[in-house]
Amino acid sequence: MKTRVQDTSLAAYRGLDHAGCERKVLAAMRPGRSYTDSELAKKLKRPPSWISARRNALIAAGLVEFASNVKCPVTGNTVKAHRLAAAQLELLA
Repeated sequence: MKTRVQDTSLAAYRGLDHAGCERKVLAAMRPGRSYTDSELAKKLKRPPSWISARRNALIAAGLVEFASNVKCPVTGNTVKAHRLAAAQLELLA
């Protein structure tokens, strides 16, 4: 049985401008630089889980790609870093 909380949470999720959220992540990324989720989260003042959801959508769209495993400057953990996809860089040229 659904609760009101579930209904309002789904309504809030469906009401988000996902494309706008993804544009914010893209705008925070610079060509030639890779980013961890924690770096982007700090830069955009959002939780890392918010960043990872947007990043996954951007990867699926071919706009962001895996760069390398790096030591995150925010957390100190070894994590995956991502960068603008090569196709994105061609658009900037």
